[in-house]
Amino acid sequence: MITERIRKRDARVELLRLLACLFVISLHTKPGSSVGGAPVFGRILYSNLITDGVSIFLLISGFYFFSKSTYLKRLKRCALRIVLPTFAFVIFILLLPMLSGQGGTPADAASQLLSCILHWDPQRIHGAAHLWYMFMYMLIVLVSPVLVFLHEKLNAFGAGKYIELCLAPAALLGNDLLGNRLLFCTQRPLTCLLPGALILMSGAALYSLRNVFEGRIWPAVPALLIFIGINIRRSLLLTSGTISI
Repeated sequence: MITERIRKRDARVELLRLLACLFVISLHTKPGSSVGGAPVFGRILYSNLITDGVSIFLLISGFYFFSKSTYLKRLKRCALRIVLPTFAFVIFILLLPMLSGQGGTPADAASQLLSCILHWDPQRIHGAAHLWYMFMYMLIVLVSPVLVFLHEKLNAFGAGKYIELCLAPAALLGNDLLGNRLLFCTQRPLTCLLPGALILMSGAALYSLRNVFEGRIWPAVPALLIFIGINIRRSLLLTSGTISI
C-alpha cells in the first residue's frame, strides 16, 4: 500500500535528489583530469559541472530545515540519524586494521579518534575523509538557533525571502572571483560551515518561493548560463595552472 508520507512527497525534490546522486556517482567514477601529466580542459570542465552533488543535498536539506521544530528535537534527530551512524563507521574503520590482522593498536585508534574530535576533521582518520559533509552538518545543527533567528528576521518583510535566496549564490560567486580567498572553502567541516549554512538558507528560501517560479523558464535560463560560465572560467584557470585545488 502507498503510505500517506509517500503520497505527500514532492516529485521535484525527488528529482533533485536523483540528480545529486548521479553527480556524486559520476564524480567518483570519472577518469582523471590529466593525461600524461597534463591537465585536459574538457575533463576538468566535466569534473566541475558534476562536483556540486553535496551542495544539492544541502540545498534540499534547507527545504525542510526550518520547519516547526524545537532546538532539542533537532539535536536529538541529528544525534540518532547522523552522529551515531557516522561515529559507528569511524570506530569501525579504526578497528578494521586490528580485526583483519593488519596491525595497529587500541591506543593508536583512540589517539586518531581524539585528534579527529578535537580538530573536528575526519581527514585525520584514514578512509574517513569523505565524512566531512556529515561533520559539517553536525556543526550546522549545533548553530541552528542562529540560522533560525536570521531566517525569521529575513522572512519578516517582503523582500527578505529573495535576499535569503541570494545569500549563497552571491557569497560563492564572490569567493570564486577571488580565487577562494573569501570563504577559504575546502573539504573540511570548519571551513565549509559558513558556505554550507548559506546554501541551507538559500534552499529554504527557494522552496518557500517554489510556487513563484513554478512553470517559468526565465529564472532557470540565466541561472544555467551563469553556472556554465563560471565553470568554464574555473576550468580554464585550472587548466592553465592559475589556480589549483
